[in-house]
Amino acid sequence: MASHSNKEAADLEERVSYIHSNTAKDDNGYVEAKSPKDLEEGALAEGGALNLFSREAFALFVQYGAVGIMYNIIPAVQYPIFNIYLNLEGYQTSSYRVLIVIGWSFKVFFGMLSDC
Repeated sequence: MASHSNKEAADLEERVSYIHSNTAKDDNGYVEAKSPKDLEEGALAEGGALNLFSREAFALFVQYGAVGIMYNIIPAVQYPIFNIYLNLEGYQTSSYRVLIVIGWSFKVFFGMLSDC
């Protein structure tokens, strides 16, 4: 078995990231780089908590309800309206389902376009 010198062992320790991370000095770089610096209790925005009975909170509740209607109730009318009332075939009602869901699938791209 060949013996290794101390220099080769030190090179190996510097190359292995786990060992190097345990032996490196902690320079408190995170404290200086963290984002909410001077805001109260680590909040991301100033102003405190939102009052649940304010207009802004009510608007959020209404928007959440509208999303629930759009995502659950409108696709649920597929069977009673299209299959029973209009006597459509299964593939036709499936295309309705795809047209309803495709808007939700592209909302990420529409959001990116509107933010530019």
